[in-house]
Amino acid sequence: MAEIEAHITYAVECPAPGCPTPKDVVRDGWKNGQQRYECRGCGNHFFAEGKPRRKQFTAQQIADAVDSYYSGMSYKQVAEGLEDTYEVPEPAKSTVYAWVKAYTRLAQQYMRGEVGPDGTEATATGQRIRANVGDHWVADEMQIRVGGKRLWLWNVMDRDTRYILAARLGPRTLRTGIAMFQEAQQNAAKEPRSITTDGLVAYEDAIKTVFHHTQHVVSEGIHEEVNNNLSERLQGSFRQRTKTQRGLEKRLTGQEYVDGWVLDYNFMKDHEAHRGGSPAEAAKVAQRVPWDDWEGIVRLGGEVAEPRLIQQKPVPKKPGPKPELVEEAVNEYLQKQKSDEAKAKAKVKAERQANPRFPVAPYWKRKATRGTRGGRGRAEVGATKKQ
Repeated sequence: MAEIEAHITYAVECPAPGCPTPKDVVRDGWKNGQQRYECRGCGNHFFAEGKPRRKQFTAQQIADAVDSYYSGMSYKQVAEGLEDTYEVPEPAKSTVYAWVKAYTRLAQQYMRGEVGPDGTEATATGQRIRANVGDHWVADEMQIRVGGKRLWLWNVMDRDTRYILAARLGPRTLRTGIAMFQEAQQNAAKEPRSITTDGLVAYEDAIKTVFHHTQHVVSEGIHEEVNNNLSERLQGSFRQRTKTQRGLEKRLTGQEYVDGWVLDYNFMKDHEAHRGGSPAEAAKVAQRVPWDDWEGIVRLGGEVAEPRLIQQKPVPKKPGPKPELVEEAVNEYLQKQKSDEAKAKAKVKAERQANPRFPVAPYWKRKATRGTRGGRGRAEVGATKKQ
């Protein structure tokens, strides 16, 4: 079977958002052992190491950190995990927190249409990405501790796709319920026919305020046909995650965490009801975003530069000589080398015999005679002149 080689060609493009000529890149020397590049179009200097701008870690490492945090690890555990997995210096907890906050917010801005695929407002569409949901939603609330106080986490989810449309942290009041349903209405492509809740009075008034033709259905119990088990299961997943945090510190940071957890649940986690697919795929949202995982969100800003494969042309490898022929050629070369060395020694010996008064020595045994004019003298090999 013939062996195949491949001629691989890579190209580097400028990662700066809005660069007029991203392919007009030249090499700009080395810095800290890394090849630096310069863009002639915008004057940007960058490294093609897969790292976001002003970051010491690659996009993959940052993405793994954010994913590990939303999977149940603390900031300290995430930092230690990066050090063990990638053999890099352990980042500070504040660094991991900044990653989680920045890239969660970036993804939410894209979902609201505030930024475009390059992470800037220049390419923003100004339109929210709405989920294709079903006709029946479920809503519920759970009590959690925030800053030593007890607040309520309200959530509403589509029953068919398991896509979380909104999650709001606040008191158990009508105002919080209205804010939650208004957010869900903005994130859905259509209004539902019915919303099943646990029967809280605030739900009835909030549904009538926000929706016009939506029926409010009260759950009859966990074992009854009309139930709210999906919301209860969702709350169980959230409680299991917040155990490692020992509660949230402030309401504002708590809401930021809830928003990130909802994003991770909708896009990154596979659901058994969809045969391994995510709720975002079921709701036709994943097809309209430029990411598949957290690494895609890190690259959303357009700051990550790395060599891009532009050509890989397979070339048949020419058959080489047989192993026995190679061994024969090597032996022949060694024999010729020994023969040449023997001839050189014989030649030196013959010259010494022909002129014994001034014997000739190999250059590595020669030394300059001291005391001669100009510091140069004839070679001496230890032989004495005949008397």
